[in-house]
Amino acid sequence: MGAIARVYTWEALQFEGWTDDQLARLQAAWEATSFLDAMARSLEGERVFSIVTYDMMRESNKETVSMLFWMDDHNLMDFLNTSTNANLLEPATEGKFLRNEVYCRAWRFAWLDQSLVRNMGSIQQLLDSCRAALNHKSFIKLEQEVEAVATRSQPSSFYERIRFPEAVLTTPLARAVGRAMRSETERSLVLAAIALKRHQLKHRRVPETLDALVPEFLSSVPVDFMAGQPLRYVPRSNNTFLLYSVGENGKDDGGDGTVLAGKPGARNIWSRRDVLWPRVATAQEIEAAEKSDE
Repeated sequence: MGAIARVYTWEALQFEGWTDDQLARLQAAWEATSFLDAMARSLEGERVFSIVTYDMMRESNKETVSMLFWMDDHNLMDFLNTSTNANLLEPATEGKFLRNEVYCRAWRFAWLDQSLVRNMGSIQQLLDSCRAALNHKSFIKLEQEVEAVATRSQPSSFYERIRFPEAVLTTPLARAVGRAMRSETERSLVLAAIALKRHQLKHRRVPETLDALVPEFLSSVPVDFMAGQPLRYVPRSNNTFLLYSVGENGKDDGGDGTVLAGKPGARNIWSRRDVLWPRVATAQEIEAAEKSDE
């Protein structure tokens, strides 16, 4: 949703009929949003949801079957992503009986509480990392922390796979925290772009630095959440500017918008060396893009 709002905000800012009051209201709406804070609250909600879910499974084998195998109706071995003895449980009546009435009941008796403790620990570690990121504002540091959580949560043996089926959900949660950091960076780009538009409207030119926007248009220079540093900004002689983030690798490539090898979607700002606030395409670029879509 943040990415969609960023795209529409970019398109809206190309219009020349804005007043400063309108831009200030748009800016205030973006300032009132915090993707990382929302992510932290989501993880708190995930923790509560998990506790309630485990309580339901503790009371009902039917609920256990539903919760553990909600993604599909494959047999146990497929769900645990292992081919070892996979032929023992085919997706037939016998296989489903073993999965539902033998494995699930045994899991509830022997491993449910162990799984709950492990799950709570993983979510708490992600929550702590997310809260810390609100202060250090560095994707590089956060990525190391959440990758460590995801790695520790993955079962290292067949025995652990049958004990901890919830582990498959930790990696998607960890990736969601990283996406929140990217959304925060996009929000910073939007805030800087709106403030630059306001500066142009009032002074008929772009400022020499982002610092010149403070405190008239911004309370502080927007942070690049990829590196925990201010966004990069370069004014151009034709009253335009280059505004960018260093991207997920944390390396400043001087505003290089080259699409990285193997990255999908050339129109995705995160597929490039640096994450650039888009400039208006030239007529030649528009023509080339239209031809490539044919």
